[in-house]
Amino acid sequence: MKALSGRFVLEKVVTVAGDVVCPQANIMRRLPQLVAYVEQRYKLSPTLMVKETLKYEQRVQVCDHRRDGIRHEFNIVRYQQDVARRHQ
Repeated sequence: MKALSGRFVLEKVVTVAGDVVCPQANIMRRLPQLVAYVEQRYKLSPTLMVKETLKYEQRVQVCDHRRDGIRHEFNIVRYQQDVARRHQ
C-alpha cells in the first residue's frame, strides 16, 4: 500500500515487480492521487468507521504539527534571549 500510494521512493527502498491490470493505460501515473494509505500509529477501536479513523488521524497530525510549530517558536525565543544576555 505504501508503494501504491507513493509514500516512499520505490527505487531507493524496495523493488516491486509484477503487473497492474487496469482498463486505463495511464493509471500508474495517477495512482498516488487515487490511493490513500494511513499508517495506524495508535491502537484504535475496531468499531470506528473508516471515515472516523481518517478524521482522528487528521486531528492527531494537525496537533503534532502545531506542537512542532510551538516548539520551534519557543526555541527561537530562547535563542533570542540567549543572544540578548550575551550582549548585556
